Amino acid sequence: MMSPNEKESSAILSLKELLKRPTFHMHTRPDGIIVYQFDNLSREVLIQWVDFLRTVEDKLKPSQRILYDFRGAGPPSRFMIDRLPAVMGEMNIPEDTWSAFLVSDDLNGRFTRNALDRLPITIGKTKSFLNLAPAVRWLLGNSDTEDSAE
Repeated sequence: MMSPNEKESSAILSLKELLKRPTFHMHTRPDGIIVYQFDNLSREVLIQWVDFLRTVEDKLKPSQRILYDFRGAGPPSRFMIDRLPAVMGEMNIPEDTWSAFLVSDDLNGRFTRNALDRLPITIGKTKSFLNLAPAVRWLLGNSDTEDSAE
């Protein structure tokens, strides 16, 4: 039988889990590539990410290399399909930015790739991949085109 303190701790842990919201995660690899991972591709998460990008867009360096990891994030939301291309087109992203998109090799990945294909060319050079190693090689300029998800 649980003591009152154990019950309270269990209740607090349950409440914390309910309050946890999906989001995106960012880190910079030792090779300088910025990595964004997404819990899901909902409107809520993508708006958080766009708001964050707007706060740092003036700090983006020339020749920036970015890896977007969409694997396991599920299907793209209507916001990603309909609104994200226009929102991204308004951003001041350096022309020589390269972005690699990691997508799943399933139906959700196809929907995500289709949504990403609608992004404007003003966000720099982009390419989709199924695996991390080829994406990193491409971002670092060390690959051929046979590794892509296209």
